[in-house]
Amino acid sequence: MPKVHVSTPGGRPMGSLPFVVRLASSERDLLDVVSLRSQTYSRHNAPAARLVRTPEDQDLRGDGVILVARSKLDGTAVGSVRVQTRVHRPLMVESAMQLPSEVVAGKPIELMRGSITNGAAGRMVSATFAKATFLLCHRFSFSHVIVTCREPVDLMYRAYHFDELLGGALIDLPYSPGARHKVLCLPMDKATERWRLHNPPLFDFMMNLEHPDIQVDYQEVQQQLARAKSESGPDTVLRA
Repeated sequence: MPKVHVSTPGGRPMGSLPFVVRLASSERDLLDVVSLRSQTYSRHNAPAARLVRTPEDQDLRGDGVILVARSKLDGTAVGSVRVQTRVHRPLMVESAMQLPSEVVAGKPIELMRGSITNGAAGRMVSATFAKATFLLCHRFSFSHVIVTCREPVDLMYRAYHFDELLGGALIDLPYSPGARHKVLCLPMDKATERWRLHNPPLFDFMMNLEHPDIQVDYQEVQQQLARAKSESGPDTVLRA
């Protein structure tokens, strides 16, 4: 977990991180994201490594938000993840399975192509992406976070108290061929209570620490998703 300082006037603890998390918004960001993805997938011998050497269509569309973490020391990209929404098209996981009706009835998102540097620093980046995703869900009323992963990566999501969507079964994914994946889901309306009861340190990290190094431009997210939504016709208006 990050180093903690006492924060400003309200006295709420502040977590200081060795990196900054922002939206990937430039050509340089996208190139660095793709490079990091390729390195990460190759390091883990992921069968989909050949698919992530160039930008994907989903990287270039407005219905996905890419987060990138950059080192404060030298500006290098130390992590990235794509937050895929359902404002314009079905989620990628829906190409392989039918989501439960209660998930479809909400506003689910899918975390995709997570790529993080190795070692302890990488674990900190992973936790911070989890918090940035939680903040996005809170800001835009996203109802469920869905992830697909190989074993034993699913154990990491167990710590965040994700549920199995397929009773532990593994499925093939068209966008990650060559390995079977689990599908996990965290309902946002239950997340904080699960953390409070079963993982107090995680609850504190998510709920009680300020993290000024999470610098996501919510206005830009709002505008980007609104543009994507306009392409698919009228629907519930996103409000930040």
